[in-house]
Amino acid sequence: MFDGEAPHHARGCFAQAWSVAEVLRSYVEDVLGDKPEPWMAPIRATR
Repeated sequence: MFDGEAPHHARGCFAQAWSVAEVLRSYVEDVLGDKPEPWMAPIRATR
């Protein structure tokens, strides 16, 4: 995490759960090629 104002110093915890999870997600999807199934069915419009 970085400060919002210049000079944008790095602060906070680089190993927060969402940061680590995103690295793992991108590795699984991009390197291993394992895409998850959609968790919701497509919604059809009715008129």
